[in-house]
Amino acid sequence: MPLTAPLSQVMLPGQHAAPEGPVDLQAMYVMHHAFRRDLHRFRAVADRVPATDRQQWRRLQRRWHFFATALHHHHAAEDAGLWPLLLSRIADSPDSRAVDVLRAMAAEHAQIDPLLAECADGFASLATDGTPEARRALQESLEHAWEVLDGHLGHEEREAMALLQRHLDESDWRRLEREHFRPAYTPREMWTVIPWSQEGLPAEVGRRVRAAGGPAVRALWWLSRRSFARNEQAAFGTARDVTAPLAAERDPRHPTSTRQRRTTVVELTRSIDVAVGPDELFAYVSDFNRAHEWRTEVIESTMEPPGSMQAGSLLREVAVVAGRRLVTYTIVDIFEPPRRFTFEHRTGPLPVSGEYVVEAPHASATQDEATLHYTLRIHLTGGQRLLAPLLTMTAPRTVQTSLRTLANVLEAGRAR
Repeated sequence: MPLTAPLSQVMLPGQHAAPEGPVDLQAMYVMHHAFRRDLHRFRAVADRVPATDRQQWRRLQRRWHFFATALHHHHAAEDAGLWPLLLSRIADSPDSRAVDVLRAMAAEHAQIDPLLAECADGFASLATDGTPEARRALQESLEHAWEVLDGHLGHEEREAMALLQRHLDESDWRRLEREHFRPAYTPREMWTVIPWSQEGLPAEVGRRVRAAGGPAVRALWWLSRRSFARNEQAAFGTARDVTAPLAAERDPRHPTSTRQRRTTVVELTRSIDVAVGPDELFAYVSDFNRAHEWRTEVIESTMEPPGSMQAGSLLREVAVVAGRRLVTYTIVDIFEPPRRFTFEHRTGPLPVSGEYVVEAPHASATQDEATLHYTLRIHLTGGQRLLAPLLTMTAPRTVQTSLRTLANVLEAGRAR
């Protein structure tokens, strides 16, 4: 790849990062800005529209459909074009972390789709038979969607875009735009997509976007912008003007810092003595392919890359909780065999982190005695904080049941 001087990248309100490199990613970050802006407005308007105003909820239902469709098209283009191209470029790279990042991108997309459908159901419910309960449920769904989507976009901006800048050049990006991103939208959709993508941008960035798009984009924007603005006003009302909170979601000077919102952390540590040696115990709990054997809520568990766990391993689990099938992807942060590893969820219903620590229970312990200490932290923000009392009651029981099952499985195997 030819060496090219790094370009100055745009940094928009709410954006986490803008890695330097040879590719001008203005179009990517403009789309991210539009997704964040829309979801911020939906959260704001859901707090203001009465549950009984069915006409307004129908307007919002239609507007949500456009937002979800645009987001789906964007992710589909990345899944079909961008991630496969990057994977092909790093195929011979010793950096296994890069592969994990790209696999996590597609996994996070899969996690977002059900959240969009959940919100769509909420708008549909309020558009037909609005109740205060349905409105509260939608508010919680929108809050959850924001947490997951903003987390994904930030992960993409920090890590995936850095990989793009290292392994692609401007000609690669132009081909991706031509073959995957532009064809994702029909000509009819472009009538709305062009003014939608530029709504709320700083004036100078908007001018650069139109200049880069050429005469056709400038003409479509000029012809469609007023009707788009009227429709936005009808859907969001005064919530359309609430743009300052989006800019304040994150300090651009600290691109990886999170929003300053109240967070409740449900933390618990449970321990269990097991009649096997420390090395055997650690080998079992770090073999995530076997997690479904003892984690009571987990029905499937796999680990990539194959083989032994390592820092950067990507863990996939499928759990059934309250009758719902939930898929979670987790990254191993610290791996210190044969005693400790830490983990953090990258996708899932709740932000979770924790660690496993294996040790001999006391100085005089035999080779067939070990203790497992398991720590779990659930980070709750926004509407999720309402779940804290429930999780405080249920999580310890679930963890303790799983640990007892683990001890029984290992000791039964030793007995045989």
